[in-house]
Amino acid sequence: MTGTSLERRFRPWVDVIGDSLASPSTGFPVDLLLETFQSSFPCVVSTWQWRDGDGSYGFHLNEPVPGWPRPDAMGVWAEMMTRHPLIRWFAVTQDPTATSIGRVPQNAENKRALSFLRAELLDDGFEQQISIPYRISRAATYRAFVIAKSGQDFSDEDVSLARRVQPLLCLLARQANVLDERAAGKPDVSPTAVSLGLTGRQLAVLQLLAEGLTAEAIARRLAISPRTVHVHLDHLYRKLGVRDRLRAVLVARECGLVLAGGQPRRVAEPPQPTDHSLVRDVVGQRFVAWRPGIGSLSIAGTP
Repeated sequence: MTGTSLERRFRPWVDVIGDSLASPSTGFPVDLLLETFQSSFPCVVSTWQWRDGDGSYGFHLNEPVPGWPRPDAMGVWAEMMTRHPLIRWFAVTQDPTATSIGRVPQNAENKRALSFLRAELLDDGFEQQISIPYRISRAATYRAFVIAKSGQDFSDEDVSLARRVQPLLCLLARQANVLDERAAGKPDVSPTAVSLGLTGRQLAVLQLLAEGLTAEAIARRLAISPRTVHVHLDHLYRKLGVRDRLRAVLVARECGLVLAGGQPRRVAEPPQPTDHSLVRDVVGQRFVAWRPGIGSLSIAGTP
């Protein structure tokens, strides 16, 4: 592995994540991230995947795969999600560091799960995988990007690149959740934010400030340092024409930049199926979910 090659492959990620963090737009740019994974890794397919504690799960493909997913396998996959070698490794070790299937230590249970994966995915060329989780909880909540290919395991450089990208995804996801929560109560604030020159990160800091969080608490929520929070606050005060946090919050509320106190918080992921079809329509779809008691759904739109 050469440092130069790794840096060259990592550079587009700095641009993509940097631009997304700076944008006042809401939402987690799944399609843009999938495109970037596809262009920077030697993979056949890249996916955004989620699972919740009630057993619901789903995935969003970078592009449709003919004949896949097979409808009769969706329920089986639901049972396999907790036994997938990568998901099980993250759960058992409580270490979410991005890695590949080939790097997970083998035991009897993993061998059975690998046999299932090879049987299901070998013909499609998806049996080698790297998972890059950005949110895992003890309640079996799982959010990750997964890239897949066939043949040999991913290289050390591929895994190193995934591990460098991973903290950037965590930063972006945390900011997107804050901005999505704000947009749920006030969906038309972007023009004001743009006119004031506010970045996405500054909007996220401003929303958390309005909720009464200290600089240290804001830093923990957004996974940045308290010093960086204070830098953002200085820029916010200047752009809002104020000198302290109290006046900043008042002006922000007058301009509709933040939610009023006491508004219910909302997590935007995973998207709920407002328009869906039954099992017969999931084959060849990009965005598919499976929910207990309902089965397979093809969901319109993007997460």
